Amino acid sequence: MKADPVRRVYWLLLRVPFVGPRLRRTVEFGKATIRRVALSDVDVEAVRSVDAIRETLQLHASALDGLWKRIEFVREETLFELRAAIKSKPTVELAPVRSEVLNDEKLRAMLANGNLRVNVGCGHITLPEFLYVDRRRLPGVDVLADVDALPFDPGTVAELYSAHLLEHFPIEQLERVLLPHWLSMLKCGGVVRAVVPDAEAMISAYGRGEMSFDDLRCVTFGLQDYDGDFHFNMFSRDSLRSVLSRAGFEQLDYAFVARRNGKCFEMEIRGVKGGA
Repeated sequence: MKADPVRRVYWLLLRVPFVGPRLRRTVEFGKATIRRVALSDVDVEAVRSVDAIRETLQLHASALDGLWKRIEFVREETLFELRAAIKSKPTVELAPVRSEVLNDEKLRAMLANGNLRVNVGCGHITLPEFLYVDRRRLPGVDVLADVDALPFDPGTVAELYSAHLLEHFPIEQLERVLLPHWLSMLKCGGVVRAVVPDAEAMISAYGRGEMSFDDLRCVTFGLQDYDGDFHFNMFSRDSLRSVLSRAGFEQLDYAFVARRNGKCFEMEIRGVKGGA
């Protein structure tokens, strides 16, 4: 009978010096929490008021919430320790990626019909009818490349789409490098679409008490779980339109704003490369 892979990973992690003790304490805490919940059965005949039942359920919910927060704390601490162990100092400078076409057939077919639509920095989320580009060799990625060094001929891309990418770049790098590069890749009349966190909506929600400070901080600065997962920028609707306009994009308008996506409120702007 094969060993449970989850159990094997668990036992391996227990042997890691700075991970094992935290993981062991978290599991023991979880077991104790579950035992308390299991042993505190409610005698419905004895508890005759709705308020008493609600209070008991809230105690159980609070215990499970505490367990979740403990696990999240261990996750954050473990990632922090792993980053410190791998590198002597934190850095957000990423070594350039050597461009590589992984799906040449798909690329050639899209170029042949003049409809090369590229999802840059696609990550794990892929969209139909797009060529998927990322600097990481993830499942579904068609082209390995940095988003500011796309391996296409200038003027051949019909549409450039990015989701939660622009905020990962300093404003100077956006205006001097990334956006001019994207503009050069697009054919005349080509479309750029960019989804970014909607800072206006999130700040407003925080002011109304509808968004916690921790969620606002996390969405503004990034989870920082791995190199590149850092945010250098935040955008209002006017500032994003202005950045793209200065880069040479025209007909800029929003497809949507203040759309909720998990912890984040997001917006999508669309623009066009002008010219004959």
